[in-house]
Amino acid sequence: KAEECFKKIILIDKKDGQVYFNLGNISFLQDKISEGIEYYNKAVANGFEDPILYYNLGMVYEEINNINMAIRNYSKAISKDPLKPEYRLRQVALYMKNDDYNEALEALESLNEYCPDIFEGYHFRFEIFLAQEKYDEAEKVINKAINLFPKDVSLFYDKIRLVSIRGD
Repeated sequence: KAEECFKKIILIDKKDGQVYFNLGNISFLQDKISEGIEYYNKAVANGFEDPILYYNLGMVYEEINNINMAIRNYSKAISKDPLKPEYRLRQVALYMKNDDYNEALEALESLNEYCPDIFEGYHFRFEIFLAQEKYDEAEKVINKAINLFPKDVSLFYDKIRLVSIRGD
């Protein structure tokens, strides 16, 4: 019924970007991916540029394994709302998935600048240094994280992994 209502609104006002956004959401919920993307593009073309639109598109592209488009849309979401850590964390996770550690580290620098109280940023940085076998850097990061977030048990597990890898 919601889809019917939104389509009636389009008959009255073809330039309402928010309606296209909502139609896109409905399409995604019905697993009509290409239709949802088309509605989102119409939403943007008609002036609706809420960061959640770009974040949702990033997740859609991530789901269909179009990593470059996912990263691009997360970047747009970040530019619209730089204080939302979820956008940055998804982007970093994709950089890491692609073994693009330099981009991931740059994005993490930005995350720590805008959202210094997000422990996942330190965890991701730690993971990158482990992957690069930069154990001294990994140790510095994890020690800083443990000092900042002493109640986060997962950081202690990271420390244990590092000690284990080093054979200490």
